[in-house]
Amino acid sequence: MQTACNTFTWTNGNGNTYTASNNTATHIIAGGAANGCDSVMTLDLTINYSTITTSTSTSCNPADVGTNMTGLFTMANGCDSTHYDTVSLAPATATLLFRGAILLRQIVIGILLPLLLTILFWWCWPMAAILLQPLMLLLINR
Repeated sequence: MQTACNTFTWTNGNGNTYTASNNTATHIIAGGAANGCDSVMTLDLTINYSTITTSTSTSCNPADVGTNMTGLFTMANGCDSTHYDTVSLAPATATLLFRGAILLRQIVIGILLPLLLTILFWWCWPMAAILLQPLMLLLINR
């Protein structure tokens, strides 16, 4: 029994190269037996195949774009397996959402918070004056 990956050339037999499993190929060696009779060799061949796979990964980092990684692995059948991975940029929606969150934060801190503090100051100041008026009168009339 002979096992090979992808192709097999039968060098002790007929010299043919096989790319598929075969158990019918024969080669006759004239007078090859000890008693002078012909010998018949039969090929019992199993061909296993290598694989090539590809995938695409995404990254949020533009510097990773175009990075191509190649991995060479040995499969359970003993043949090589090659895997190619290409890195592409993550969809723009993630980047836009991130930028939108930053913009919203800047609006809240830069505009809404000062506006709220101003409103509270102008609303609380008259209330504080009304509440503190009796105390101020006491201090003045002493």
